[in-house]
Amino acid sequence: EQAIWLAAVLTVLAFLLAVASGAGWVLAVYVLGSLAYSGWLKTLKAVDLMALVGLYCLRLLAGGQATDIPVSGWLLAYGATIFASLALAKRSAELGDAATGMLPLPRRRGYRVQDRTVLTLLGLIAALGSEVVLMLYIPDAQARELYDQPAWLMLGGGVVLLWLLRVWHLVRQGRLHTDPIVFALKDPVSLGAGVLVLTMFALASA
Repeated sequence: EQAIWLAAVLTVLAFLLAVASGAGWVLAVYVLGSLAYSGWLKTLKAVDLMALVGLYCLRLLAGGQATDIPVSGWLLAYGATIFASLALAKRSAELGDAATGMLPLPRRRGYRVQDRTVLTLLGLIAALGSEVVLMLYIPDAQARELYDQPAWLMLGGGVVLLWLLRVWHLVRQGRLHTDPIVFALKDPVSLGAGVLVLTMFALASA
């Protein structure tokens, strides 16, 4: 009971801080979307993936509102392709574990083991799509205004793409048994790739 009250208090405080920073409406939509996902949307094939991508994009919008930094459509598109690939990787890994008998098929999901091939194909397309978004963004006038050397963005995006492909390689080998984000926070290669990407983005704006 104390945990419930503490969660409620922290939620109210978080909402008040979000309102003060201008991100109140984003948080409200995010909370409603999360409740809808947990209660119903996650049981629907494909819809659950779109809902996850939407929730991740709302986090980007919330960050932009809180820091008073405009979030462009380019950033949302780039983030959406990465989020989609990671969400598909998680679903594919779950189905892979179910196929080998390591874990039971997740309950309240609309997927079957046979869907793994399609999910893998879509996940790889989404990963490649992230690089396509960058290729289209770099010649854009907006990129030229924000970055003195936008070519570094392409290299940074290449590192992100290689990391996504590595995640999918681990999924195909049956070596990814957790959320890709949780895995990345504990994986030295992923952390090193993150530092490299941040460095390249810094060089792009230098």
